[in-house]
Amino acid sequence: MATVIYRPKAGEGLTEEEIKMLDALDDSDITYDEDCPELTDAQLSEFHAVHPELRADLSIFRPKKEQITIKLDADLVAAYRSTGRGYQTRINRDLRKAAEVSGIL
Repeated sequence: MATVIYRPKAGEGLTEEEIKMLDALDDSDITYDEDCPELTDAQLSEFHAVHPELRADLSIFRPKKEQITIKLDADLVAAYRSTGRGYQTRINRDLRKAAEVSGIL
């Protein structure tokens, strides 16, 4: 059985066909064991939906950082540096927003 990952874009919902497909799935293919126990009703009741736009809120989600070397236009770097301390964080935030808008994330 293949695992299918689907990330709808912000404001995009599931189609009726996709909802029917999800409803038709059978839970019998799930194998529970000591590493993956079946959740109780009490545990399941603690889950709550998260609005898609909150997933990039850094106060909620702090992704692992990776140091890279990247060449940016000098005037762009100067403009960000002129905003003061934390300019690299602001560049990261703006890149994340642009990636979400373009559908990369």
